Amino acid sequence: MWYAKQRDYNMMFDHLDYSTITGHMNFYYQEPKSKILLNIRGGRFLAKDSGIHFDFSRRFKSGFTMGAFFSRTDISAREFGEGSFDKGFYFLFPLEIFSKEHSKQTVPWGLRPLTRDGAAFLQIGYDLYSVTEQAQFNALERDFDDIYD
Repeated sequence: MWYAKQRDYNMMFDHLDYSTITGHMNFYYQEPKSKILLNIRGGRFLAKDSGIHFDFSRRFKSGFTMGAFFSRTDISAREFGEGSFDKGFYFLFPLEIFSKEHSKQTVPWGLRPLTRDGAAFLQIGYDLYSVTEQAQFNALERDFDDIYD
């Protein structure tokens, strides 16, 4: 859970008159055969709307990741706009393919046709799953050939 206040537009230390408590419960499941990762997040978003977010993604042996997502919240279709839910897709390109040196960094690219306030997450560094994913059996099995590179 997080208590968030909106910063002033001039990016100094002032705040606007908007604050909220936001937080989510996360559920991750990786299907063993297809290696598709399902991430379900339910909770309260930044616009004080409550709902659920579904994210389907797959990371390939090369480090390339592709995924799609959608969110349903309790905001009305009139307030939210296009289809009354958030949706999009994304790709993560590993920087390693552009260089001779090893790197775990990626370049994100995606499309989110609706960029309104509904279903917006608080952007924080890394979530717990991202930090611990490399130590899971599935990740070790996938990357075993590259351990000594």
